[in-house]
Amino acid sequence: VTLTPAAALTVTGSATPALCPGSATGSASASVSGGGAATYVWNTGATAAAISGLLAGTYTVTATSAGCAASTTVTVTA
Repeated sequence: VTLTPAAALTVTGSATPALCPGSATGSASASVSGGGAATYVWNTGATAAAISGLLAGTYTVTATSAGCAASTTVTVTA
């Protein structure tokens, strides 16, 4: 029997800037590679791959797939 190790789980984030400072119009999204279907948890408490209505700032997302987890930060600018 030959076992092949699974690919490492990586999460990549991207952001759309807020329209102007102080407006909650930015958005952020995350995607994974190296795993199957993933669940997402943002530091805002959101649990979707993409979140919107964000002020400028730095957001952290953790993705979990097949028992493995990876995190990244996404910065929304204004």
